[in-house]
Amino acid sequence: MHFDWSQISQELIHWGYPLLFFFSLVEGLNIMFIGGFLAAQGYFNLYAVMFVLFLGDIGGDLIWYGLGRWGGRRFVLKYGRCLRITKERLDKVENFIHLHGGKALLMVKFTTGLCLITLVTSGVVKMRFKKFFIYDFIGSVGWSVITVLLGYLFGASFVLLKSRFESASLLLTVALLVGVGLVYFIRSRVKIRNFANDKRNAGDA
Repeated sequence: MHFDWSQISQELIHWGYPLLFFFSLVEGLNIMFIGGFLAAQGYFNLYAVMFVLFLGDIGGDLIWYGLGRWGGRRFVLKYGRCLRITKERLDKVENFIHLHGGKALLMVKFTTGLCLITLVTSGVVKMRFKKFFIYDFIGSVGWSVITVLLGYLFGASFVLLKSRFESASLLLTVALLVGVGLVYFIRSRVKIRNFANDKRNAGDA
C-alpha cells in the first residue's frame, strides 16, 4: 500500500492532536515518528506529542487485549487470519507468555511481527489485567518516547537541509520515507530468541 506521507503530514497539521491520537490507535510506529518529526518543525509541542501518542498506543493495546480476553481462542483463530494469526503462531506465543510472563510484553514492544499477536494472546490466556496494564504501561512509555525522539531528531536535521532544496514537499516525503524505513530497520534488528529455544529450555527444566 502506498502512503503519501506529505499529505498525511498536512492532515495531521490541520487536525492536530485528535488525529494524532486516532492514528496512533491503529498505526503507532509511523505516526509516532511523524509526530516527532512535525514537533521539530514547530507544528506540535514535543511533550504533548509524546503524551498523546502514548495514550493512543496503550489504548490500542487494551483493545487488542480485550479482543483476546472476551473473544477467546476460537474467536481469535476465526477472525485473526487477516492479521496472520494462525494456530501454530498462537500456540508459540502462548508458550512464550507462559515462560516470560509480563516481561514478554516489554520484549515485543521493540520487535516487528510479534507485538500484536502477543497483546491478543495475553487476553486469550487471561493474563491478569493489573499485570498486563503495568507491563504494557512501561513498554508503551519507552516505545513512545524513543520513537517520537527519533522522529524529532530526524526532523531537526531536516530543518538544516530544508533551505537548500526548492521543493520542500518532495524533501518532506523523502525524509519521512527514509526515516520511517530507518525506524523499521532498527526495530527489526531487535529480535526475540526463537520459540523453539524457549520450548527446549522449558523442557530441560
